[in-house]
Amino acid sequence: MSHRNQLLKTLELPPIPAAGQELLVVINNPDVEISDLAGAIEKDPGLTARLIGLANSAFFGSRNPIVRVEDAIIKVLGVRMVKSIAMSLVLSGSLKTNKCENFSAIEFWKTTLACSQLSRQLCLLSQNKAVAADDAYLCGLLHGFGQLLLIHLFPEDMNDLLGVEANQLSRATLLNAESEAFDMNECQAGSWVCMRWQLPEFVSTVIRHLDDPEYDGEHKLLIGIIRYALATTEAIRNEEELPTLDPMLLDKLAIDSSRLDKKLDEFIELYNSIETLAKLISRINE
Repeated sequence: MSHRNQLLKTLELPPIPAAGQELLVVINNPDVEISDLAGAIEKDPGLTARLIGLANSAFFGSRNPIVRVEDAIIKVLGVRMVKSIAMSLVLSGSLKTNKCENFSAIEFWKTTLACSQLSRQLCLLSQNKAVAADDAYLCGLLHGFGQLLLIHLFPEDMNDLLGVEANQLSRATLLNAESEAFDMNECQAGSWVCMRWQLPEFVSTVIRHLDDPEYDGEHKLLIGIIRYALATTEAIRNEEELPTLDPMLLDKLAIDSSRLDKKLDEFIELYNSIETLAKLISRINE
């Protein structure tokens, strides 16, 4: 059986602990009260510590110490962001990566957090709000889950792929290598797992077409934002020249170029602080 068929014929995803399933029910309730959301999160000490750590980080710039999840929600992160972060941590916790020595959980989460935050900031810069900032943030957080799934299912094969100067592998090179090895890449795997987890349709569509230049569907703008955020994150990581935002995106989102340049300068200044957050979160897949 090919890797692709083995993946697609998997009847059961790795089980999510009962506490995690209960939390997902709360997260998916659009009318949940902040106090109930905070209470559900606080039943998980590890998740609580991570969210409070995020809220207190320099990256989010809280002026006063945050010691309660409810304060993290109200004063710093907001309901939608906390829901997205909590969901990504609960779901990723079921995908184990410890058998793939060449996988860096810190680098994975550093890229993930940077992509999600920059994607959100780009949407907030948009004068016509053509794309919801919270949708972009969620897609940024989940865009790499296909890689986690491939590592969980095929740790030895992925270890080989990541073993050659892993930190210098470009995204395009890795995707091509995955396609050759598994007859599918992490975008396709990520889209599949999002559908199996019954996440919103736009999430699986964005992940599937993230590296498809031919896609011209209703989520084209959102995909362009995530793609640009990923390319920018990769350039910052490798200390390379930043990519130019597609003029079509710049026009469709009605983003002032001078404000964009200023936001990118601010993002570069904060980029290194993301590593602290990544270290905090990365223990979840051990």
